[in-house]
Amino acid sequence: MSAFTMDTDWPHPNKKTHMQDDGQLVNFIPRIAPTQELQQKLLVDNPMRLYWSD
Repeated sequence: MSAFTMDTDWPHPNKKTHMQDDGQLVNFIPRIAPTQELQQKLLVDNPMRLYWSD
């Protein structure tokens, strides 16, 4: 997983009807990033490189 971007509208300000369960979304992370190393890349390293690169 060398490149992945994530988009969010947290805290979902534009939702007028059904609100997804964020816990279910978080529980899905191990299915797409099954190891600690991949989760680190997905949730920490890639966002740091994308938003706060020097």
